[in-house]
Amino acid sequence: MCTKVKEHLCNRSRGQAVQHDRQLPPRRTSQEPGLGLALIAGALMAVVLLLALIGLVSTGWGPLRTVDLDIVRSLNGYISGHRAQLQFWTMVSLLFGPVVLPTAVLLAAALLWFRGLRRSALLIAVAMIGATSLSSIVKVLVGRARPVPMNPVGSANGYSFPSGHRLSSMVVIGVALLLLLPAVPARGRVPLSAGAVLLAAAVGFSRLILGVHFFSDVLGSWLIGGAWLLVLLAGFRRTLAAQGRPLL
Repeated sequence: MCTKVKEHLCNRSRGQAVQHDRQLPPRRTSQEPGLGLALIAGALMAVVLLLALIGLVSTGWGPLRTVDLDIVRSLNGYISGHRAQLQFWTMVSLLFGPVVLPTAVLLAAALLWFRGLRRSALLIAVAMIGATSLSSIVKVLVGRARPVPMNPVGSANGYSFPSGHRLSSMVVIGVALLLLLPAVPARGRVPLSAGAVLLAAAVGFSRLILGVHFFSDVLGSWLIGGAWLLVLLAGFRRTLAAQGRPLL
């Protein structure tokens, strides 16, 4: 009899403990604020490197100037004799230019908005507007003239540093990748990420081979785009996770 009473009391206490555990709110891990700080720290590091690069560009630092001019001459000498490749790279540059890319982003944001994914739509819009604004501001501040190759094969207006094409495309491709990855099976994430990196690199190379940017212009756009992406990720990761699309 005593044994049965003890078993009953033990089972009852275990049931109450399990019920109590189920009622407890999920614990917040200390990783959340740490991750946000790491993202901001990465963005600040990119800004520091950008300021150093701008200093070298503005003062006409000899080694960097030599590399920039050598790349312009080499690529211009190559592409001048390859008309088919010239047409291909011109098309790549056009697709990610100031007309086609913003239009595609606007349509994508509208589609997401009407499908109820309003945070994702806001993220894409803010990413594009921020990238365009940063490019315009830095161009005016640095005021660098564009390269003048021996045989001009491309044309562009405005200042050279940074590459607006490269900056905008990098940010848009990066945001699109962040939005798509949660919906992609694990085995497909590495190929998708690699494809996104290659596409972004192709856009930057198109501006180099067309002779409308120096290599340091493209390098500057990498730093600005990387910093902006990290800021976006730090600011939007929780809101996107709230609608079931966790970024990390």
